[in-house]
Amino acid sequence: MKVEGHGKSITLNEYQREQLKEHLSQKYQVLFDICYFTGGRISEVLNIRWIDIVENTIVLRKQTTKTKETREIQIPFYVIKQIYKLPNLGSYVFSGRNGEGHLSRQAAHIALSNACKECGLENQFSTHGFRRTAITSLHKNNIPVKTICAISGHRSLSALQGYIDISTEEVVAALQTRW
Repeated sequence: MKVEGHGKSITLNEYQREQLKEHLSQKYQVLFDICYFTGGRISEVLNIRWIDIVENTIVLRKQTTKTKETREIQIPFYVIKQIYKLPNLGSYVFSGRNGEGHLSRQAAHIALSNACKECGLENQFSTHGFRRTAITSLHKNNIPVKTICAISGHRSLSALQGYIDISTEEVVAALQTRW
């Protein structure tokens, strides 16, 4: 999803991420933490069922992924603990009304848009921005791009490259290694 229909979402720093969380309910904090730590698309995360959580691993089933490949991604234990504090109203972790189906993408988008407005990030960040932030963060931590592809579900390196933000400071530092 693009911000307001065009452009790319910014990548968040840790301070901005924590600011957003202050303006979200517990359910949405957990939802967006999972997006952040898995690099998953919002639709993949909304489709997580209780049985898809095994110890500290979340299974993104092939039926719900864009690439039709199952991914198993470990996340921090504290996020798992937060997941289990959510009400178990149906088979989905993020249940829809009355436990029927799962929460809608639109509901997630509205909650995030409202939080962004409160933090001064209006029209700068979207639900897809958590995916972009996760991938950029992995890249900045020198994780090999093929490993990032395995985590994010990208089939090609060229598709992955569009998600990686490079700052001016990083370009300057790279050039200075040649001096």
